[in-house]
Amino acid sequence: MEHVNKNNMLKTIIALSWPMLLANNVLNGAAMFDLFLIGKLGVSELAAFSICGIILSVYLTMQGGMMSGAIAVVSRFLGGKRHSELSSGVVQIILFAFTIAVIFSSVLFVFLEEVLVFFGAKGQTLESSMEYLPVMLISLVMMSVFFMFVSIVRAAGDSITPLKFMSLAAVINIILDPLLIFGIGPFPEMGLKGAAIANLTGFIIVDIIALHLLFSGKTGIKIEPRHIKFNPSMMTRFIRIVIPAMAQGFIDRGSYLILLKIISAYGDPFIAAFGIINNLTMFLKRFGWPIGNSGGVIVGHSLGSGSKDNVKLAVKTSFILYTYITAFFSIVCFLFAGPIIKIFTSDSSVIAYGADFLRIFAPAYILIGAGVVVFTAFNSAGATGLPNIINLIAFYAIQIPLALALPQYMGESGIFWAVSIGAASHGAVSLFFMKFTPWMDKRI
Repeated sequence: MEHVNKNNMLKTIIALSWPMLLANNVLNGAAMFDLFLIGKLGVSELAAFSICGIILSVYLTMQGGMMSGAIAVVSRFLGGKRHSELSSGVVQIILFAFTIAVIFSSVLFVFLEEVLVFFGAKGQTLESSMEYLPVMLISLVMMSVFFMFVSIVRAAGDSITPLKFMSLAAVINIILDPLLIFGIGPFPEMGLKGAAIANLTGFIIVDIIALHLLFSGKTGIKIEPRHIKFNPSMMTRFIRIVIPAMAQGFIDRGSYLILLKIISAYGDPFIAAFGIINNLTMFLKRFGWPIGNSGGVIVGHSLGSGSKDNVKLAVKTSFILYTYITAFFSIVCFLFAGPIIKIFTSDSSVIAYGADFLRIFAPAYILIGAGVVVFTAFNSAGATGLPNIINLIAFYAIQIPLALALPQYMGESGIFWAVSIGAASHGAVSLFFMKFTPWMDKRI
């Protein structure tokens, strides 16, 4: 890849990002619509949705690591013109993701009730969780295949196909959600379980179409029958890259599981408020992932062709672009915390907790972009171990100790301050590691 100037780099990142930004905004709309409808069911259902969401996010963030690993491998193969290895690598990537999803879902299903009770689900909250979570575990398997497909075609420079597929999945979910949750027309009233079935249906449909495209070669990458076999050498190379990246998600969300256990003592309204803020944070991150991943594609191709100057410029440009978004989001959340929370619930206790939490957390949103962009750059360069160190520092050395200590002096709001400080420190430490570590020298 030839050296490009600042303006051309910005245009390239925007060109790669906008389809996924648009697709993620459709997903954002679906996720917020989901949250809005579930809030209408009551505090117990909202608390159940929050508990299950945080548990599921452990796998989803590990899946994010797999996606980053897939981008690193595919973009490096393409950047180095190693086309003969590509089709076999794609099969190993999908096979690995599918296997991990099945293992995760199976283990969680076996210990489902024990896990939910441990994290504070009881009474109606437990009952709703027991109906919702098993269906979502099946969805995880479907999602693992789909998001690997998204990563593979994006690494090949195709952002339009993922836009179409993610939009289709989101539209199906938006259409089915109210029908299945509230039992409109001929559909049965299923409550929280209906939301899970709507999600599962969308991903089954897009999986079938995605696999057809890969086998037909219409994506530019064609899988033939001879490629469908276990390749120990290729799988080992992928695992070396992806395991540290998956650990990033496990360490990250593991800290949230600890936080969930801590806040479970404060009751359903507090858990529900925590879940709403968690969903708003994911809403913001969905803006950053396409920008970071677009920069990551450039990082992979540039390192494959030996252009470190392009790598530095790609990361810097991606960070600045995303920070404009996080700064705006931070200001809006701080100024309109109460009205934002009222969109998702009418319960006065949840509104009070949520508004307080959002005002405290809003300034930390500005630095979230650093973690998203820097982590993607590290992963795309193959330096997937560094983010684990950053997560351990920010979440386990700073956030969790503060979450245990601050409530003793500040009451319940101490939890909110701990989460906010942890998120801000995560961004700051990420920038420090980007500046002072040799992350661009990793070989794949």
